[in-house]
Amino acid sequence: MTRPQGDSTEVTAAFGRQVRAARLARGWSLRHMASLTGMSFPNLSRVENGGGVSLAAVGRIAAALGVPLAKLLEAACGQCHDVPPLGFTCDACGKSGTAATSG
Repeated sequence: MTRPQGDSTEVTAAFGRQVRAARLARGWSLRHMASLTGMSFPNLSRVENGGGVSLAAVGRIAAALGVPLAKLLEAACGQCHDVPPLGFTCDACGKSGTAATSG
């Protein structure tokens, strides 16, 4: 599991990427996921794109996906198929995100 070490923007960006990946893995549209969470379509889209999110919404998203919240806060590595975002370190490989990392 990766550990957030940097600013909140990188944490929310990583969260959004994980939410999108989990949603797509289930074959769900953004509108379907929004209906499951009780969130508006534009608000969920903003979350997936790294926008701010309330703790209540975070809980609803994790519940809808049926995954532990900690899983959604991990920076995707997939055994280093991707470099972690700035402020994260991969426990699997030890890579750290750099300023050049893009999401």
